[in-house]
Order: sequence, then structure tokens, then C-alpha cells
Amino acid sequence: MVGTPPTDAEWLALFDAAAEFYDHKPWTWMTDDQLFGVLDPETGIAGYCCVLGALGEFLALNVYLGDAGYAGYCAMASSGDDMAAIEDAHGNLDALMAGFSDRDGLTPEERAMIRRLGLTFRGKQRWPSFRYFRPGRRSPALTAGQARHLARALHESVVVAEAYHDHPDDLVRRDGRLLLRRPGRNSAAPWVSVWVSPPRVIYLSEGSTPSEAMVRSTRTLPQTNAVWEADMCYLPMVDGAEPGVIPRLFLLMDHASGLILQVQLENDSSFVSAIWRDLMTKMRDLGGRPAAIWVRQAQVGANLLPLTEPLSIQLKVFRRLPAIAGVRRLLIQHFAHR
Repeated sequence: MVGTPPTDAEWLALFDAAAEFYDHKPWTWMTDDQLFGVLDPETGIAGYCCVLGALGEFLALNVYLGDAGYAGYCAMASSGDDMAAIEDAHGNLDALMAGFSDRDGLTPEERAMIRRLGLTFRGKQRWPSFRYFRPGRRSPALTAGQARHLARALHESVVVAEAYHDHPDDLVRRDGRLLLRRPGRNSAAPWVSVWVSPPRVIYLSEGSTPSEAMVRSTRTLPQTNAVWEADMCYLPMVDGAEPGVIPRLFLLMDHASGLILQVQLENDSSFVSAIWRDLMTKMRDLGGRPAAIWVRQAQVGANLLPLTEPLSIQLKVFRRLPAIAGVRRLLIQHFAHR
């Protein structure tokens, strides 16, 4: 995201909000399932706030941005002990974070900014850092608007934490609605709390549509009984073709034999269209269309649906696919040690 960087005054306001949040220590009575929203009055987008640190291991406020951010939070919450699901959820985060760590946990740039602003911090897990996580990007710098939104979210988190100090579980309602902090009727009015329906989690393809000519020629191929498993993931340990861009891995294997049919590394911006093209090439090389493609991520399914639907290939999403998850883990380890 390109935008104006924060001014020193905006950075100082953000550090002040972080200090207020830290001093109230909401993680001592709130857990990461007690989600609430804070509206950004500049964009009209809600940030869905999650207080981390109940176990004392990492103290932070995560602010998941808009519908995509909320979907990312849901993916994190449902990943359980599935390492592939956890990695996918982390790779697809669209969120701001105010975290607190030791001094060694900061980047040199963050330490330099703290010195330049004349700030000092003492003690373990006391040094603030502010990050923006965006799918396929390496922690781009905060914009001024994001800094203001994060400062407001930190402040409103204290308001919510104090209001629900004695009954934080009331933030998790049976009807699924979420508490949202938003501005009053005018700029002078105090902020108010309302209960709203959460966003619908809808996964859409990141591409446009496959080539009609290639689809027509592939549709003439006979359909076999084969079932393929497919997966996609980011590889943060690999340098992308563009600075700051994280490449993505596509993995395809035959379900019955376990044979790996395709391993492909692509730049994020052209990833989905390249996968469509190469999948159709693979079908022509093998002389037929598979009966089904199985995936273990809803977003992977959404990316493949524009191709599988016109080719009459059944697409099924499973919670777990141990075989392809195991192959993927080996490939990630291979790239990590290169």
C-alpha cells in the first residue's frame, strides 16, 4: 500500500496510545477469542481487535482489517494444531499489530526511530513495535492513516477492556454479533458501542478468468477417474522477483499414487493466472481431465473454481489432506535450507 508516512507527531501519538494500552494490561483478563471492532472514521473500514498475551508469551493488539482481515482472524482461530493451516493463516493476514517485546526484538530502524523521537523504555516485553501484515508482502511500512487507526484501536481497546473487566466473556455472544466502537453523531460527540453482525466470510478468486481458448481446447479432453490434490502457500524464506514481494508455491499430486505432478514457484502478482495456464497444460500432457481436484483451503478452492467449473471437474475442500500437507512440509524445509 502506498501512502503518506506518519509524521513525528503521529508516531508520538501512536506510542502514547501503546503506553496507555500496556499500562492497563488488558491481556490479564481478556483472551484472543473476545473479538471486537473499532471503526476507522477516515475509511469507514472496521478493524477487528484481538488482545494477545493471556499466557504471557507475546503481548500485542492485532487489528484485522475489514472483511479480508476478519476472514484471516477466523482462519487463525480455526487452524488448531494443523501446522499447514497455521502457516496459511499467517501468510494471508491483513492486519495491523502493536506488539511489545524486548529491545532485541525490534528492527534497527525501529530502535533508531525511538532514539530520534527521544523515547526510552525499560524492562522485558516493554518495547513497542508497530507492523502491517499484508498477504504476499514483507511487512510494508505503516502509512499515516494506518498509524492513526492503530492509535485509535489501542485507545478503544482500553475502553472496551475496562467496560468488560468483570465479565469479558460477554463479548462473545451466542447470536454471533460483535461489539463495534464507532464515532458519535458529530465530531464533538463521544464514541459509542453498538452490536453488529460480523462480516460474511466469502472467498473470491484472485484472478480474472482463464483463457477461453485454452478452456475450450482442454474441455475436449476425455475425463479420467483421477483425483488430484492441490495446495498453494507463500514461501517467506525465498526472495521474490520484486523487492518486498513473497513468492508462492503451487503443489499438485495424484491422490491415488502420491505421485507429485507439479511443483511451481511464481511471483504473487501473476500467480493464479499462471496456475490456470499450467494446470491446463498438465491435463493436455497427461491426455485427460481429472474427475476431481481436492484442496484443504477455501481460498485455494476459490482460486481454482473459475477453471474447474467450466471443465466439469469436481472441486472439494477438506479440512485436512495429510499426504499433500506432508509433501508441502518437506518442500518448505528444502527451501528454508537452501
